[in-house]
Amino acid sequence: MSNGKALGVTMSKPTLEEITLEDGGNIIVNATTGTQIGTASSQKLATYGKTPVVQASAIVAVTGAVSLTTSINAILTAIRNFGIIA
Repeated sequence: MSNGKALGVTMSKPTLEEITLEDGGNIIVNATTGTQIGTASSQKLATYGKTPVVQASAIVAVTGAVSLTTSINAILTAIRNFGIIA
């Protein structure tokens, strides 16, 4: 550690309750394979202090039987539950 920052640290399956980043801190990931947050649809996630939820169900496409209003309301519910909008 230097100046309170880890240098070149690799951890295999750490168990943590919280991670706090200082203002201006970033999460940097490599670009070769990519990174996932939540590796199964049953794992719960949330943003902005909302209660974590599992992945929302698929939203049916607008057809004669499904109105545009129904589809938009389903989208709004999903993003509200996740915490993207209030």
